Amino acid sequence: MLVTLQIVRIIAVIALVCVAGAMVTPKGRIPLAFRGVAKLFKISAEEQKVPGWKKLVAFLLILGAIIIAAI
Repeated sequence: MLVTLQIVRIIAVIALVCVAGAMVTPKGRIPLAFRGVAKLFKISAEEQKVPGWKKLVAFLLILGAIIIAAI
């Protein structure tokens, strides 16, 4: 039971961090993990602003992930 709980916690933390990262990536922009590859091949995308509410929700998701990881 304890191992299962640890696995569920790890999955929850990873999911929260991924969702938060996806929320704050501007629409049409390449995710951070692939930007180096895009620079290598000189692929560019238009920059767009991310609304403040999305940034706030992403921050709260990261805080939730930290709390889950610390339990």
